[in-house]
Amino acid sequence: MDLGNLQLKLVNTPLVGFGGSEVLSKGTIDLPIAIREEPTRRICMIQFLVVDSPFAYNVVVGQPGLNMFQVVVSTYYVKMKFSTKGGIGELKCDQREARRCYNLSMKNPDAEKIIEKIKVGEQGGGNKELKKMKRERIEPIEGHKDRVATGRTRKTTRIGSQMTPELETLTIEFLKKNNDMFAWSPLYFQEIDPKIIVHRLNVDPLVKPIK
Repeated sequence: MDLGNLQLKLVNTPLVGFGGSEVLSKGTIDLPIAIREEPTRRICMIQFLVVDSPFAYNVVVGQPGLNMFQVVVSTYYVKMKFSTKGGIGELKCDQREARRCYNLSMKNPDAEKIIEKIKVGEQGGGNKELKKMKRERIEPIEGHKDRVATGRTRKTTRIGSQMTPELETLTIEFLKKNNDMFAWSPLYFQEIDPKIIVHRLNVDPLVKPIK
């Protein structure tokens, strides 16, 4: 964006991943973000945390930013709506682009190839690759390790594979110390009030449920 580092405000808050790894930020910057065009255009100043890290997205607007725009998000329809002085604004995502970014963020090595095949298939009227991609399961970025929970059961549980040695040692010690809290089978749930462990749908008892 060629904004320069001089406009960044220094902060000491790193981003922490699920594996415990930290990404140091270069600082924060306030930028005006505009959604849609007139008459349903809305502009808000959003504060961003800047990091030097490869990612599928250039900018990520988090929940605080969405709250400032007062948007209603539907992940099913890949769409969000927001109120403006000119009426209700609507923003719909390109599903192909969203799928491409999702695969890249999951580090799927075949993501770009699949997207190109989908484009070719759509031009030729075919959709075999699209169906194939929908069937493929996106694997998590991080692997796992099996660790033994001490005790008579000798059962195992899983921890992240990208932890630092210090964090892994602390995690294993914590699991061993609290292994009596693990529920390995339904037998461990005896003498618990059903009101706590039974899930009930919040539906009108006078209305017949329809699948």
